[in-house]
Amino acid sequence: MGPRSSVSRGTVRLLLSCMALVAILVAGPARANDLPVVYEGAPPETEFNAPYAIRVLPGGAEVEISGSFSQAVPGDFAAVLAGAPQVRAVRLESPGGYVQPALTVADIIRTRGLDTYVGRFCASACTLAFLGGQHRYVAPDARLGFHQASASGVAQVRVDSVMRQAYGAASVPAAFIDHVLRTPPEALWFPSRDELVETGVASGPPPTALVIPDSVLFQAWADAVKDLRWASDEALVQFATTTVDLLEPLQGAGSEICWDFTHDVPVDIETHVQAGTLVALKAALQHVRDDVKEAPTVRVDAADKAGVLAALVQTLPEAAQNPTAAALRQDADPAAFCPALRSMLAAALALPVADRDPALRALLSGGS
Repeated sequence: MGPRSSVSRGTVRLLLSCMALVAILVAGPARANDLPVVYEGAPPETEFNAPYAIRVLPGGAEVEISGSFSQAVPGDFAAVLAGAPQVRAVRLESPGGYVQPALTVADIIRTRGLDTYVGRFCASACTLAFLGGQHRYVAPDARLGFHQASASGVAQVRVDSVMRQAYGAASVPAAFIDHVLRTPPEALWFPSRDELVETGVASGPPPTALVIPDSVLFQAWADAVKDLRWASDEALVQFATTTVDLLEPLQGAGSEICWDFTHDVPVDIETHVQAGTLVALKAALQHVRDDVKEAPTVRVDAADKAGVLAALVQTLPEAAQNPTAAALRQDADPAAFCPALRSMLAAALALPVADRDPALRALLSGGS
């Protein structure tokens, strides 16, 4: 979803001027956890001009809100939730935005009894949405930035009253709110993780299911699959070989786990795969990344892909050809998918080089 027009001329805008992590200059910290670290140099529009997106993540249990909180976000968020009844948590990645939309999003989250989670960065108005969660989780390296709101033409005491009421509704302790309101709009206070948990602003450690999508290794594998069409033959073979080794333990852990992994649903690879395979996988992923940086031109056209795959199926034992082809369809039984993919990869790797590389590229890479 793209950005919409923001507030009308007559609407009072409570602005939380958050400084994005990029393009900011540190003016020098005061004493740790006594006064906020002050940032200078980022224009106020940084908080408000980031295009927003709202999407249901693979698996259907989480919805992600990223970008600025504009006036259109609450309506679009409600519409997404209406079509996703299995959503249980809201993932936030935002520099902030307008206060009223963030408060409305918090009310929607609270009414639905959803949890909130920050995997990387949430500041300014975003923290108001975060506080709407029934349980509020923060990843170990994530940062929550708080500060005082401001509104042109509105007395500061009135603005502070609105903010104190909003934070109080989320059972935030008065001392924490006082610290927020002492942090000027041109600054951000980043409480420590312990402070967030001790004050009840954040719950305890996040469930594994929320953290997995932030897994560097899982995301790197998914990115590599998208990039394979441009990778060299050598990188392609290395990736295919390690994927064969990867699929076996994932299938052994459960056919649904292997199916999820191969269909972009986050899986904690490290839990199911031995260290040696992980080392080999990381090396293969790095090879693909290095190749893509060199902008190679090797690729497979979508028009040729079906023919190459059909020819590859013909190299299998006759009794396995039809079941394998059927198992690779998107509507196939998940339990049969990974064994069929592994068989096809092994068959492709066994071909002469001239046939092997086109077969692997067609099997692993995207379309044109």
